Amino acid sequence: MNSGESFFSRILAALDSPLCVADRSGVIRASNAPFALLAGHAPIALQGLSFHTLLAAPDAAALMGQLAQPEAAHPPIVCRLGAADAAQRPVRMSVLGTAAPGDDGVLIGAASIDDEAARSHSTLLELTAILDNAATGIVFTRDRIIQRCNQRLAEIFGYRSATELVGKPAILLYPHADTYERVGREAGPLLAAGKAFHSEWLFKRADGTPVWCRVYGKAIDPSRTDHGTVWILEDISEARRTEQALHQMLREMEAIMRNAPVGIVFTRERRIGRYNPKLATLFGFKGDEAVGLPARVLYRTEEEYQRLGTVAAPLLSKGHPFQTELFMRRRDGSDFWVNLIGYVQNADDPVEGTIWICEDRSAFKHAEERLQQANTELVQARDRAEVANRAKSEFLANMSHELRTPLNAVLGYAQILKREPTLSDRQRLGLDTIEESGQHLLGLINDVLDLARIEAGKLELYPAIVALPAFLRVMSDIVRIKAEQQDFLFVFDPPPDLPAAVIADEKRLRQVLLNLLGNAIKFTDHGSVTLQVNARSAGAGQVRLRFEVRDTGIGIDAQHLQRLFQPFEQVSDPVRRVGGTGLGLAISRELVRAMGGDIEVQSQPGVGSLFWFELRLPLAETEVAAAPRERFVTGYHGPRKKVLIVDDTAANRMLVVDFLTSLDFLMDEAADGSAGLAQARATHPDLILMDNVMPVMGGLEATRLLRESPEFKHVPIIAVSASASHADRERSLAAGVDAFVHKPIDFNELLRHMAALLQLTWTYRDDSDERKEAAAAALPMVAPAEAEMKRLRSSGAD
Repeated sequence: MNSGESFFSRILAALDSPLCVADRSGVIRASNAPFALLAGHAPIALQGLSFHTLLAAPDAAALMGQLAQPEAAHPPIVCRLGAADAAQRPVRMSVLGTAAPGDDGVLIGAASIDDEAARSHSTLLELTAILDNAATGIVFTRDRIIQRCNQRLAEIFGYRSATELVGKPAILLYPHADTYERVGREAGPLLAAGKAFHSEWLFKRADGTPVWCRVYGKAIDPSRTDHGTVWILEDISEARRTEQALHQMLREMEAIMRNAPVGIVFTRERRIGRYNPKLATLFGFKGDEAVGLPARVLYRTEEEYQRLGTVAAPLLSKGHPFQTELFMRRRDGSDFWVNLIGYVQNADDPVEGTIWICEDRSAFKHAEERLQQANTELVQARDRAEVANRAKSEFLANMSHELRTPLNAVLGYAQILKREPTLSDRQRLGLDTIEESGQHLLGLINDVLDLARIEAGKLELYPAIVALPAFLRVMSDIVRIKAEQQDFLFVFDPPPDLPAAVIADEKRLRQVLLNLLGNAIKFTDHGSVTLQVNARSAGAGQVRLRFEVRDTGIGIDAQHLQRLFQPFEQVSDPVRRVGGTGLGLAISRELVRAMGGDIEVQSQPGVGSLFWFELRLPLAETEVAAAPRERFVTGYHGPRKKVLIVDDTAANRMLVVDFLTSLDFLMDEAADGSAGLAQARATHPDLILMDNVMPVMGGLEATRLLRESPEFKHVPIIAVSASASHADRERSLAAGVDAFVHKPIDFNELLRHMAALLQLTWTYRDDSDERKEAAAAALPMVAPAEAEMKRLRSSGAD
């Protein structure tokens, strides 16, 4: 024995409590006589023995776990101590910590317990394990205070651990004091009589939310209330919700049965079970008199009944619904036509019966024949209408083409001649009159085409980014000058919260606003015309814009307001009807409706009118760039470019040749697509202007053939067409053109496309002319020519 162990032995020998010192592997280094007595050995004999030889394997393993962490707090180990071949004694062993600083010896205490106490302790441990691992909540209360509970109870009531509830009043688990007192009143007599209390109650979780529980209560000793009560609680919230949902569903099913507009009957083993009031009404039964009768009574003949069963049984047995229409028989013997639908109640067990739904289709049966006749007549009428619509559409398209072709020459030459710097005032006035008349005629054409598209249901919108403030500023500038020319005030004060850009059909929105503002100016002699635009949010990425046009004009009688938006209607006095067709407001309302709004009006004769509409539009993420100022083009830098114009109308070719020749382009001409192909191969133009509709070969076919040829695959082609619809534009682009310009030609638009496609840098009037224009801009503003106003209005209808 070394000196350290001798020291431990002397210390231990002086103590009366059973103690020993062991290393962390469980080998005993020293012990005193009381400990040796418990172990059944002499102290000297225990030295060097391992607890693995003195304890059962599970107990030895538990002790080894505690020896590994001697400084930690460990519960006592109840076990039997002694050699396996000798009498073993029940003891309670405790790891007390390290024996001395710097030493790995661990002090172990032991205490003898009798067999009954050992069994009680073991039973207590087992019961504690059962309590802590039970699937239901268990709580022990005494004097209305929670003494102990298991973890499951804490989980049910939303607490982190059972210790949070120990020592708390039991009323903490109830939503209200009166609920707690009511449970006490109902449970108290039963518990005092030694009986169990069993009920379902609403409790309260830690966060205040309700929880339904099934409660079992039993007094530990009915004669001793101070011994307390054991409560077992089972969370039935989900079951309760399911039960409530089931009851609700049953009530709804009863309501459906009572109020269903069709007859519903349940059959089992070919006999009538339950049915709803509607079925009784359909078949003429009184109350439940048909319950138990063979289902055969609902059919005209046994043969029909059996045939129905032969057809329906295979479907129903597989869980599929069965549906047919047939004659069935009422109680009084009369027959009626029924739509019959059958379902098995349980596809896994068809014996449970079948649900049949009966709908009286007698009226439908009679109406069906009339409907078939009406449909035949409708189809014939529709075919005739479609033929008429196609004829009208073709006529309008042809008329549009034929009218735009001469207008192209009229407006085109007006643009060319107005470019001459030597014009006298009289000549310029004459050209303005020509252009104004042409734009007026073009506006009439566009109005008629718009009305035709609306009536045919073919009106389409083409939304794009609109820079709203700039868009409104341009229109207000035009209208302001026109109003000041007539000696009354135009007011437009844009609010600061207007969005920078929205997604809308700019041309159609301009068309509507110019129509409303133009009417306001036309029918106002004094006072003011006001344009007001307000914006408010309409959800994520949306804005609701309200446009108002108010005037102090002559107003409109209430009796005329209903006719205001009808095509070709003009409700003003005959003098003020001059210059209009009565289509503007009709078309404007349909355009606004297509954009998701509607035009409203208030008016009072002699006071004025208010027109307004609201649109919900998407906000644009980026603002479009402002259009560059148009300048007077005189030519271009670089080598001369060759342009081929292909058009079957000589006047159209001459117009374009005259204009582009003045800008120093080399020009070639062709009268149809076939000749254009030959001319292109012969002269190799830098750019081709292609009409769409031509004899021999149209422009679309010629464009496709040019694109198929490698030498013309990248030669720019601009379609120049009198057909101005979006569909014509799309067909042209699909054929391979690079840009689309409609007739009458806007030469500024044509030059923009040419500059982009040929990478041209234009030359403009010399600096002195620019200075003159700048000086003129500083003079008081005058109204733009009426022709320009007409052009702006008509541009909205292109």
